[in-house]
Amino acid sequence: MAAAPDGRRVTLVVGARTFTDLYDSIALDKLQCAHDWLTIVPAFSDDPCAEPAERGDALTIALEHHRPDQDIYLCGPPAMLAAARSRLRALGIPATRIHLPQSPLMTLSAQQWVTASRAAARQRPSTRGARESGVVPREA
Repeated sequence: MAAAPDGRRVTLVVGARTFTDLYDSIALDKLQCAHDWLTIVPAFSDDPCAEPAERGDALTIALEHHRPDQDIYLCGPPAMLAAARSRLRALGIPATRIHLPQSPLMTLSAQQWVTASRAAARQRPSTRGARESGVVPREA
């Protein structure tokens, strides 16, 4: 997400149970601050301290921000993707505007994804020192 997408706006809805479960909230905030075309909207399914506009599942929150001329890109566990696609189609959103992941990693169950992610992290060289210096090597 380095360059503005041809004048288009992007709304990224990130779901988590609670604020403390939100993955890398600092990086998400930095992304939003760096790109005026990007709006990041958290969706908390089980956080009583969340603002009312942030309470609910990610798809419900995303639909509150959706306009008919927008495409919808989904990622998550297979059961969630299937339910979301069915719900979107039932709401009349054309299949051509619904995009599901093509990566085999995105079709894994949550436990399989965690196991695969941990295995991949063990195989990558450490970038801890680089991160502390503010220089992070780019991954291919």
